[in-house]
Amino acid sequence: MSKQVNIGVIGAGWPAWQHIKGYQKLENVKVLALCDINKEILSKTAKEYNIPKTFTKCEDMLKLKEIDAISVCTPNFLHVPQVIASLNAGKHVICEKPLSVSAEEACKIIGPLKKSKKKFMIAQVKRFANESKYLKKLINNNELGNIYYSKIKYLRRAGIPGIGSWFTTKKYSGGGSLIDCGVHVLDLTWWLMGCPKPVEIFGSTYAKFGPKGLRDSNWSVSKDRTKIFDVEDLSTGIIKFENGASLFIETSWAMNIKEDSQVSCLLYGTDGGAELSPLKLLKYIDDCPNCIEPKIPENNIFDEEIKHFVDCIVNDKKPTVTLEHGIRIMKMMDGIYKSAKTGKSVTVK
Repeated sequence: MSKQVNIGVIGAGWPAWQHIKGYQKLENVKVLALCDINKEILSKTAKEYNIPKTFTKCEDMLKLKEIDAISVCTPNFLHVPQVIASLNAGKHVICEKPLSVSAEEACKIIGPLKKSKKKFMIAQVKRFANESKYLKKLINNNELGNIYYSKIKYLRRAGIPGIGSWFTTKKYSGGGSLIDCGVHVLDLTWWLMGCPKPVEIFGSTYAKFGPKGLRDSNWSVSKDRTKIFDVEDLSTGIIKFENGASLFIETSWAMNIKEDSQVSCLLYGTDGGAELSPLKLLKYIDDCPNCIEPKIPENNIFDEEIKHFVDCIVNDKKPTVTLEHGIRIMKMMDGIYKSAKTGKSVTVK
């Protein structure tokens, strides 16, 4: 890489720290500017990571011609307007998950992205784990055969990320545990299955603890909170795909389970099964079931994600997680929410 790639980061919280650390490990990449409306957090983060330019308005930062790419690391409802503003300013963009608060909102990016001809990527970090990439290669080599069913879960016993914060306010977040945590395992599993087209969805959602002020994890979110909790703390759903496969998903911020958390992805194919994480494989060899546990070295998934994004910019490659992928994921989550509200299955257009 010869030319220096200059980065601007919108948002100065935890996700931004992961992006910044990833950029700063790469040669010829410089985090030039940081933006956040919270001056205290902005100053602290800029000082810690030695970022020379700071802004409280992203439109001011986007005027810097020397910035090549933007990381959007803000609350969900700000993603789409900030992505569009960055693309219109001629910048490449990586946006934190989830892409938006709804598929309808996410589709607003299509026109500006086509017009800009810039790189756009969604930060679905689970795809960049070594074991995820290893399993994807096995699936592409048909080691599991036809994957016809999957079961995934992302459960917390007491992990509501700030009751009354933007996380628990639907107009800002788009939803609760599903859109916050479930999006990770949903995207990963759907990608491993080959990104089949969803056709029908049935879902249920529940809010049993958050409205009572229970199971708040008191994570590092704003202390200026309301009492609003109009999202779910538990969701379940089943998604049927055009190729006949189906996926069952279960997510929670608050649930009476033994462990603090349970996160898993199970794939069932005609020639084998797989489980993440850690990776385990089930293969029949000479008519006998064999459980195989490959020893895959761990990696820093955030660093890998950022490295991939920069590589796409420098070497003109297509990002692994595209806008089309993001919109499909949003449609699946929208379908679960709509089905839960109506009590009926939802057909995906």
